[in-house]
Amino acid sequence: MKTDMKRILLIAIAIMATGAMTDTSAQVFKRTKDGNKHWTDLPKPHKSINPTRQRPPAVSYDAASTVLMVKFPSNNNGSTVEVFRNGAKVAGITANAGTTFSCVLREYGVGNYNVIVSNGNTVIDAKKYTVR
Repeated sequence: MKTDMKRILLIAIAIMATGAMTDTSAQVFKRTKDGNKHWTDLPKPHKSINPTRQRPPAVSYDAASTVLMVKFPSNNNGSTVEVFRNGAKVAGITANAGTTFSCVLREYGVGNYNVIVSNGNTVIDAKKYTVR
């Protein structure tokens, strides 16, 4: 019985000693250009961060009724919409997320319209429409 306890104790000490000496980092073989193999550490995994991307506002235009609608999604920080007719600004709004901007272009007259959606100094969308 005493020898069995000594064996178990020696085996436990040996396992602890070899376990402490081994490196726990993962290593793999990597082949170099000349065909030789050598050990390399696995790259550390990157943090998987899924940033919430800002969706641009949705611009829609109905040519029959000349209704222009700009919907700002809920994850947007807000943007600016400017409407120009023949080079002169006729409408504009700075809106927050979740807002809808709507206007009837025919009320401003016939002509060529430019709709510019921007966020700060960055133009997100620019469209041209003709109202007759």
